[in-house]
Amino acid sequence: MFKSKVIFITIVIAIIVFLLFLNLQDSPDKDISKVVDDGIDFLYNSQLDYGEFKVIPCEDAQMSVCEKESSLGHVAIIDALHGIKNKKVDKMAERAIGFWLSEQLPEGVWKYYSSKDKKDIHPDVDTSSITFNTIKKYGSEENITYNEKLIENNIGDNGLYYTWITPFEDLNKTWWGENDIDCVVNINVLRNLHKNNPNICAFLNDSIENKKQCSIYYEYEDKKRLPAYYFISKAYIEGVSCVGESSENIINYIIKNHRKNGSFGNELETAYAVNILINFNYKGFEIDDGVKYLLKKQHTDGSWETAPAWSGPNKLFYGSEEFTTAIAVEALNKYLNN
Repeated sequence: MFKSKVIFITIVIAIIVFLLFLNLQDSPDKDISKVVDDGIDFLYNSQLDYGEFKVIPCEDAQMSVCEKESSLGHVAIIDALHGIKNKKVDKMAERAIGFWLSEQLPEGVWKYYSSKDKKDIHPDVDTSSITFNTIKKYGSEENITYNEKLIENNIGDNGLYYTWITPFEDLNKTWWGENDIDCVVNINVLRNLHKNNPNICAFLNDSIENKKQCSIYYEYEDKKRLPAYYFISKAYIEGVSCVGESSENIINYIIKNHRKNGSFGNELETAYAVNILINFNYKGFEIDDGVKYLLKKQHTDGSWETAPAWSGPNKLFYGSEEFTTAIAVEALNKYLNN
């Protein structure tokens, strides 16, 4: 009888040790540093000589029918990499900022499309705010004059910012029609100003609580709100504390979209989700699952798959391998240092 008990206990201990070994083998942080470095290497090698990264419009969410364009849509790539201690990140930022400085308009703001693209478009408060905010993060703001007054004046009677900077006598019109009011565009203005605004915060928090679509750029298709929530969560960690009121609703939305394979959708959606959850100080196992999924999905060249990063009223989807990779690298680096 004693011998049987010893054998039984020995088997139980062996099983426990084996399970612990498997758990260690599947530990989400086992290769993160290398994965992050590989992602940065991909971005470093993909950046164009004059500083731009590819972010292209596609006719479908599968990103299969796309066209080339030159824009400042890649600003969010450099923004995502901020805080990562890597000389290649510093070099990429230096190149990109040099390009942005060459693209600043005499009025002290920016357009979405660069001068290398033939599309005619008004400057906008979104591109201008994100660009200047990112330049400040990298400590290069002394090189430019930013027309904050022009941004501040581009506001309606309801206290919300119009997206497009147009002559004031034509403030309600843009190159495609109405001058839209987008809640994420408004939040990106607050990110740059590092302050709360009661009107904008109320507009955004009400939209999230009551599941209203308030962004035509950062929400697409049915229930695709992760791009919007990503930028909102970044505003939160950068001092726009009023959006914290919506953190529980945003976290619940993300957790409901958690899948059995550990993802929250495609690779970019998963990277968005991990970033958002960490930014809002969530501590659940779903973050570990998302990280494991991203580790499995990295390509041999260090990249992740193209997916829609945002959309537009022209029903195009914008993204690239470079964009997905930057958001994935951001998420993994945050996880590693959280």
